[in-house]
Amino acid sequence: MRENATRGYFSGGKPPYGYLITKTKDGAILRSTLLPDTTATHVVKRAFEESISGKGLKEIAKEFNRDGILTKSGKKWSSTGVYTLLTNEAYMGTLVWGERSNVAPVRVENAWPPIVDREVFYRVQSLLKARGPKIIHPRRAVSDYLLSGVVKCAVCGKAMSGHSAKSGKFFYYHCANATKRGAEECPSHWIPKSKIEGFVIEKIRNYILTDDNLIDLMRLTNDELSTEFEAERENLSVLEKQTNDIE
Repeated sequence: MRENATRGYFSGGKPPYGYLITKTKDGAILRSTLLPDTTATHVVKRAFEESISGKGLKEIAKEFNRDGILTKSGKKWSSTGVYTLLTNEAYMGTLVWGERSNVAPVRVENAWPPIVDREVFYRVQSLLKARGPKIIHPRRAVSDYLLSGVVKCAVCGKAMSGHSAKSGKFFYYHCANATKRGAEECPSHWIPKSKIEGFVIEKIRNYILTDDNLIDLMRLTNDELSTEFEAERENLSVLEKQTNDIE
């Protein structure tokens, strides 16, 4: 597959939105490449044009959904889907393969006909970078929202996430579905962080972190540690016997 990509051919997977897979002859072998899908290229160009005009990911997704434009899988657009489209180098004709491997990825310019100009593509990347928040690796990030991704929206059932407002003066939980696709998709309300977290913490304190429960937890922990200790002591005895036999 790497050799195939190095020669500029599409190496498997689903083609990006706005492209179709077509076969081309390479000697006696049929290989895959991409051709623009004339029924969808206008959507791709529109996304880039609207981004340049100053519209955000959520706003572009809402407009696509309002106009009845569906994704390649037949679903409604989300801000994540629009971001994936706007950051895909395939739209300027560049093949990138093997980004998740341990070696340098394969990059081939002009592998297939572009849908957007390079100048337009890189201008949008600069705009996205300027508008986007600073990204921190999840292992280093400490969330200020205890229930983000845990509590579910009562309207649509999707996960809710934390948000701040007024330069960090106020904090809320909001349905991720409504955040990405707009109120037309889910008309749920913004819930104050202190209200919902305070309610959950109070329930945990009153029903879970009771003296009886903590004593039971200590007892279970001690029993488990004792069992593990006995197992390790038996393993040690076997190893000592094997060591004596080897000596």
